[in-house]
Amino acid sequence: MKLLTPQRAVVIACALLTNGCATGPDGQPQSLQQSFKSTFNSDDPCSNNARNIGIVGGAVAGAVLNKAFGGGGKGALLASAGVGALVGGLIGADMDQRRCELSKVAKTHNLDLVMTDIALAAPAPTVGAAPAAPNADAPKAATVGMSVTVFDRGTQFVTGSGTPSPEARAAFADVADHYAASAKSQSAGDVQAAKERTKKMRILLVGHTDDVGSSQENADLSEKRAQAIATIFAQRGFDASQIYYQGAGETFPIADNRTDEGRARNRRVEIVDLSDESTFNAFLTARRPNLAHYRPAAIAAAEPRSTTAAAKSQPQSQPQRKIASADGAAGKAKSNAATPAAQPAAAARDAAPLKTPGADTSQAKVAKVAEPAKAPALKTAKASPLDSLDFGGKPLNAQQKSVDIGKTAHAGGFSIISSAYASDDTPLGSCQADRPRIGNRVKSLSSGQSLKTADYLPGTATASWSGKVNGHLLGMTGVAVLRDGAQPAGNPTFFIWKNWVDGSKAAPDLKTAGGVNAYQGDKALLYRAFFADGPVRCIDMVIPNGAPNTAPASTLVYARAGALYQADYSPTIAR
Repeated sequence: MKLLTPQRAVVIACALLTNGCATGPDGQPQSLQQSFKSTFNSDDPCSNNARNIGIVGGAVAGAVLNKAFGGGGKGALLASAGVGALVGGLIGADMDQRRCELSKVAKTHNLDLVMTDIALAAPAPTVGAAPAAPNADAPKAATVGMSVTVFDRGTQFVTGSGTPSPEARAAFADVADHYAASAKSQSAGDVQAAKERTKKMRILLVGHTDDVGSSQENADLSEKRAQAIATIFAQRGFDASQIYYQGAGETFPIADNRTDEGRARNRRVEIVDLSDESTFNAFLTARRPNLAHYRPAAIAAAEPRSTTAAAKSQPQSQPQRKIASADGAAGKAKSNAATPAAQPAAAARDAAPLKTPGADTSQAKVAKVAEPAKAPALKTAKASPLDSLDFGGKPLNAQQKSVDIGKTAHAGGFSIISSAYASDDTPLGSCQADRPRIGNRVKSLSSGQSLKTADYLPGTATASWSGKVNGHLLGMTGVAVLRDGAQPAGNPTFFIWKNWVDGSKAAPDLKTAGGVNAYQGDKALLYRAFFADGPVRCIDMVIPNGAPNTAPASTLVYARAGALYQADYSPTIAR
């Protein structure tokens, strides 16, 4: 590739935009629509899509910045647009080359590999402005990274192991070689610039699983696998300080976990490369789970290992409670600070059927609680002296309240083009059908330590919340959710005081641990908390984005006399 000067970049950008009469591969003239597709959205993995988009997007960004900071005449405007086009074009050219080479690696090693772009989102429209007409042929936003997903066909890792097979090791080494060698194929004038871009690059290796078995064990196993692949990248030329890894476990599914085929697609390793530190941080902040692919907790937690694609030979008559791996392998439970101490007991009691007074007992209605019909019989949690507490409310199935947090839109100005991080407006049912879904933190390969941050979402900076429900006081401490992906920073501690009298200094009647999920919407944050013991099963605390000191539209689910109830809960943050 020849060195791009600012002037040449502008010329190329203009040529691309006016190439409506270009010829196609067959030599025939192309229409404007065909020209746009071949220039910006070609299906050929060895096309120059990202380079072309980068040139145009970079030129526009440069011009906008020039105007924002005072302009300086047409010459300065042209220079700013040229520099932007140069940077965007070079980053895009690297992406194009990598995509082309990786497609060849996939064929050589017979990999099931999918490549998707990570792009800067378009600016938000002005409030009150009419929405722009959709234009499928318009150039996309400038690409700043790529996500490469390698699906596990059952040959990459031994069942239940974090060690890659020899075949997988060779394949991932070949993938890493093509990442590290991007500078070598540049012409002499571009070598130094390519090396500088390579040094700025950040690589994130993410292990993903299906939702079968223990969520914590899934996260731990997927972390081992991600770390193993990250180590291969370091061995093939990248500095360890550029490489990060994460065991995301079941938290970012890309397919429906209700089917064998969907669970098989969720067992994968993802390679995310970002152009620099700032885009890496923005990517982490922007990630949101695709909730449409989650399934009720009781089915996932208690599913027999024989139902998973990688263990078809296991007998149907011996269902097992603990299943460690993404592919259904039983493994040794490990302690972890982010795991509620009594999560297995809580999962067991939540899977056990409960009667719901006044509810329709048809299969469709019962499934809305936790779909327990297919789960094996499990030991319920020990009885609590508070089991007879009445928090009011109504039977869970009679008039179940839905959770409204708005659209789970991306944050940080990123458009993450991947179904793993898809923005959606999936309805959020009761917390009773959910469970703590654990994803381990992103870690640096050079130190093995989690990324440190003290940037929390409003109302969740290790805060305490409390509120009265039918005369009883219910509170929690340690409420903490990071801005990075709306990820919980730890688990809360729960307290219950029965028949609370304001001003009382009495000790709580119950103190227990718990787990938590956090879901960020454009209206509110859902802090979904799960109790390990006691009558309360879970809380849906809905914290409005614009008023993070109160949560008036919250609910809790509790058990009383063998039935489930849902009650309104309006906690406030402690000052």
